[in-house]
Amino acid sequence: MKSAYSLLFLASLASLAHGATLVQTREFEFLPDGSQNLVFDKFDLTLGTLTSVTVSVVMNKTGGRFEVDNDSTNTGTISMNHNVVGNLSVVAGSVGLIRSDFTAIGGSGSLTASSSLTDQPIAATSGDATNTFNATGQSDHIVFIPSAAAASSSGTIASFATPTYAGPGTFILGVNAIQSVSVTGLGGLQQAFTVSGVSGEVTVTYNYDAIPEPGAAVLGGLGVLALMGRRRR
Repeated sequence: MKSAYSLLFLASLASLAHGATLVQTREFEFLPDGSQNLVFDKFDLTLGTLTSVTVSVVMNKTGGRFEVDNDSTNTGTISMNHNVVGNLSVVAGSVGLIRSDFTAIGGSGSLTASSSLTDQPIAATSGDATNTFNATGQSDHIVFIPSAAAASSSGTIASFATPTYAGPGTFILGVNAIQSVSVTGLGGLQQAFTVSGVSGEVTVTYNYDAIPEPGAAVLGGLGVLALMGRRRR
């Protein structure tokens, strides 16, 4: 009977444990080609048992400019792309960004914010100097003001990497971004561009089983003792 009451006592304590969530969000803002480091706290094991970790990153691209000058004697149609390509990396703290399928959150190529201008007619050169960009303001010159765009990546950290987020101290994640432009459709095109601004946020979420407060544990124990007393009567 004592063993049964012991099991009942342990069960009462287990029932007091509850799932909880701790969220940390850090914002970033910079110009490409550039990067920014973000500092996060590791999970405090005095709070309970860490069960899973999710990481998400949102990268926004705003502003910028892309111009093309046709120095060829050909008239045609062109398409222009103004992109920011970013990634998330571990700078310090020995944590992992790997999902259970072994893909990386914010890995190479997963954060591409793109703005496009397609099938744009352009005239042959107006007679300006060749092999150099000239903002002629004529029909051989196209100005593309890209729209805002965004990219995101998220996931749950693989179970084998989850313990790397627990313990004292901090870890640092880095957001990196480069500007890229491209134009297709004709040869002899000269280009000029200004970069977009990059902004966004990285969120780290800890899911854990919280350790019961001492008062709650005492009440649970008293409940079991009361039950034992009634059984003895």
